[in-house]
Amino acid sequence: MPNDETTISEFHDVYEINETAWRPFNEQACLDLDYYLKAQHTYEEMQRADRQNRLLHTIDKIGRQVNLLHGYEIRNRHILKIGPQGNFDEKEDQACNQHTGVVMSLMARHNGYDMMSQAFKWGTLVQGSNLIESWRDRSGTIQYGRLGWNQFLLDHGLTKSDLSDCGDILTGQWISTDKAKMLVPTRADEIEAINPLTHTSRWPFQGTPTMMNKAGKRLFEQWWRRTTEEVSVVQNRLTGNQKTFKDFLRDEARGDKNLANQLLENFRTPDGAPVLVKFRDIKDKVELKIFVDDELVWTGDNPMRISDYNYTWFHGMWCPEQPRTELKLQSFVRGERDPQRMYNRKINQAMDIIESQIQGVRMTRSKYLMNPEDAYLSGQGIVLQEAQASGLPLIATRHNGFPEGMVENKSGFLVPGKDPNALAEKIEYLYSNPYLIPEMGRAGREFVENKYDQNRLAERLEKIYEAAVRDEPSLLQSLYNDF
Repeated sequence: MPNDETTISEFHDVYEINETAWRPFNEQACLDLDYYLKAQHTYEEMQRADRQNRLLHTIDKIGRQVNLLHGYEIRNRHILKIGPQGNFDEKEDQACNQHTGVVMSLMARHNGYDMMSQAFKWGTLVQGSNLIESWRDRSGTIQYGRLGWNQFLLDHGLTKSDLSDCGDILTGQWISTDKAKMLVPTRADEIEAINPLTHTSRWPFQGTPTMMNKAGKRLFEQWWRRTTEEVSVVQNRLTGNQKTFKDFLRDEARGDKNLANQLLENFRTPDGAPVLVKFRDIKDKVELKIFVDDELVWTGDNPMRISDYNYTWFHGMWCPEQPRTELKLQSFVRGERDPQRMYNRKINQAMDIIESQIQGVRMTRSKYLMNPEDAYLSGQGIVLQEAQASGLPLIATRHNGFPEGMVENKSGFLVPGKDPNALAEKIEYLYSNPYLIPEMGRAGREFVENKYDQNRLAERLEKIYEAAVRDEPSLLQSLYNDF
């Protein structure tokens, strides 16, 4: 098993740099996902509702919009079309078309299109960033997988969405020991012997190591790095085609190095000029290092034998020149969060108003009253003060002590008694003008704090008793009026 402490230390440094850069985006992506999954209220709002024994309502518009766009994409496949890429040569164009047909067939047979549709939904629309991974299984068939926003880190200096200038890609997943051994079969015995990872600060949005250890999971991490190497290249001077000497040795000389050198020496034009030339060149390549529970278990070139990543990036709105990562990359949901929050708040405030009116109703049997109209005469109670203290606007009827318990048109509205149309009109007015709700709520809160403070009430009541004992009617009346 490779045991390169320097490589592990370099991996930790690269992770820390990119995780720090992308952390603001990851935090916002987590909120975007919460909103799509209908967790649309803040912790403070839920705590306040619990204290007040209130139910918070969620009228989900984001989910409907995302599902509508996702369904439209599935039906039309506008973003998933594959076009052949030729070099204006008839034979090459024909080969490209054939290759395109093979790729599209593989995509259809092995759920490639479905996987890309999922990446469009969860990456572009909901989370802001997803990766589609392609690999060959043991039978040589191309397979596809999806990595969510919390399972990978891209080079923070990335500017191109095709990942052509992405220096590093780091992935991390908690998987079973059997799956880790299946992915790196040449190191199966060493992986079995690795002690489980009990403490790590990496990949914080996937759960804690303690929880994963209880589930029998291993931290499987990959470090893909774009780099270069100097290689021997053979070029055909007549056609301009190039291939590495290693490929030339395999394809043209059946692995015989002496034969390959003879071909280079003896294959000439009629005038004696060499057809094949060998020289040194710089070639791109992608290296892969695999870690299991913070131990390096495999290192080498891309197993797919290509000089590029095995990933396709699906992302939302992307503005690489923006230095703040939480603004640089945004999902569709990000722009819908504030409207959704305000809509939920407006609905809940309207429901609070309605419920406060319902709770203020009492039932009286008219046959027990000398005058049935007396059923509408009562004190104000404390419901008005409770609502205003909670920052809620009021809609109350204009009778008895209600007008004294509020500031009309500032902390709420007064309507005639037994007039449901007037009540409905004021409820609709507040619903249509939500900006008034916080203003009236603040005015009501201030009114209650000034007039109904417990210490101030006790002090005034004490003065009233003293005036009554001293038999001072004028002072008593003025204190009562102020009360």
